Amino acid sequence: MQALDPEVRVRDFLLAYPGAYGVLEQSGLDCVAEAERSLAEACERAGLELSEVAARLERALEEGAGSERAVRGELLVLIDEIARDTDRATAEATATLPDLVAQVLERHGASHPTLEKLAEVVLELLAELEAHRQREEGVLFPYLRALVEASESGDRLSRPAFETAARPIQVMRSDHDATRTLLREIALLSDEYRPPAGASASLCALYRELERHARLILRHAWVEDELLYPRALVLEAAVMG
Repeated sequence: MQALDPEVRVRDFLLAYPGAYGVLEQSGLDCVAEAERSLAEACERAGLELSEVAARLERALEEGAGSERAVRGELLVLIDEIARDTDRATAEATATLPDLVAQVLERHGASHPTLEKLAEVVLELLAELEAHRQREEGVLFPYLRALVEASESGDRLSRPAFETAARPIQVMRSDHDATRTLLREIALLSDEYRPPAGASASLCALYRELERHARLILRHAWVEDELLYPRALVLEAAVMG
């Protein structure tokens, strides 16, 4: 890692060092919200000392210099983090939202007509998230991991049936667009997650959970669209020629 340029944009820094995403987030810097700001400004806004953040980044990268992860590449670090976070977030949403939606619909459906449509869209969202996860882990991620390994070993990698990562990536981006559309509909049906006056504790809890999951999902999509996919296409071009 070269000396940290405090004026580099967070987005550009992460494109160069995608494995730094987790380090910055754990330090308290919101990479998505601060993507277009410089590292110096982002740290200042987060109440962080730039020198401390830089030292943490350098230490993390230096400690991993001889590790298997470093040898396999920073892209693999990002893939692993995304896969782990996606599994956890999808499992959590699937475990909590259906029961909560059903409970609220049973108790308040008659007095809140939009809840039936809200429940329908939430279930559609969960199905979309699970389908996206399966496509990632069944098609795209195995290929990207193979690309990383080929780039490090110098071994020849056969062209996949889909010919180029651009094709499954286009599908993944379409998934993200569909998910954003569903989230916008949920926000509209829930009045931007604002429960009506006198709402029950269960309805308030549902709206809180929907807003929390929406933020997690949108962050996940941003990391993939802005960091993972561009870096993956560059790597593929270098490996496959």
